[in-house]
Amino acid sequence: MDRPARRKNKILGGNILKLEKGGILIYGVHGICRVEDVRTEIFGQIKGEYYVLRPVYEEKETIYLPVQNEKLLSKVTELVSPEDILELVSLMPSEKDWIEDDRKRNDNYQKILEERDRTALVKTVKGLELRKQEMEKQGKRLHVWDEEMRKKALKMLYEEISLIFDLERKDLVGFLFSKVQVPVRSLLSAEDI
Repeated sequence: MDRPARRKNKILGGNILKLEKGGILIYGVHGICRVEDVRTEIFGQIKGEYYVLRPVYEEKETIYLPVQNEKLLSKVTELVSPEDILELVSLMPSEKDWIEDDRKRNDNYQKILEERDRTALVKTVKGLELRKQEMEKQGKRLHVWDEEMRKKALKMLYEEISLIFDLERKDLVGFLFSKVQVPVRSLLSAEDI
């Protein structure tokens, strides 16, 4: 059975990697998954080889990823290293890059979520947190789309960062603004998830 070769992806520290049983990876919007198995399945009347993925935060869900589907395999990336996360957080400016047009801003959010671009996720969370603080000072709230994006981006970042660092959900925003000291946890073993 052929496995995909490593190729650079747009995401900082991310590579499309060889999938192996027991491996931990990120699969698009499904998030962090464990490769449960590689096996032959029949869907409809089509028989093929599939990677069987189980999202670590949605254990009841099972994903069958066709071994030969390059388009879907291009959505598979590896977890970022602790060093890359620290570098990413330290390099991110604490300023907002705001798109005034609601529709364009929402389209931009969707693109960021689909690509799972860590740099854009961190930048977006930081910008939305600053905007939220600014709005609260005026007695206002974030637009519904902005608040939804803030929550989705925080969730995506938390899933990955919490596996690498000993970090509570409530501390993520502070961590992204480099106000929280976080010890590096030894990298994953199967028991950690």
